[in-house]
Amino acid sequence: MVAAYIMLMNSTEQGFQNVGSWPERVVSARSQIKAAEGKLDGVYVTMGAYDVVAMLSGSDDAGTAKLAMGLGKAGNVCTVTLRAFSD
Repeated sequence: MVAAYIMLMNSTEQGFQNVGSWPERVVSARSQIKAAEGKLDGVYVTMGAYDVVAMLSGSDDAGTAKLAMGLGKAGNVCTVTLRAFSD
């Protein structure tokens, strides 16, 4: 069963300083998610409380949590990950 997740992200000071590498970071994230048997379904730069919203599919909560921690460890974003349920 594939689970759906919504990841809310805010850029850190480091992330804003490295904004030029944003496209490469998205490509890297896609590769990491794919390696974890997931899929990045969409990524959006947003206005409001969060800088970026990503929608992804993953095989389990533990794998998705590991991905979120890896993104945070890189230092460019802080994440909030939500498990999403459809009708």
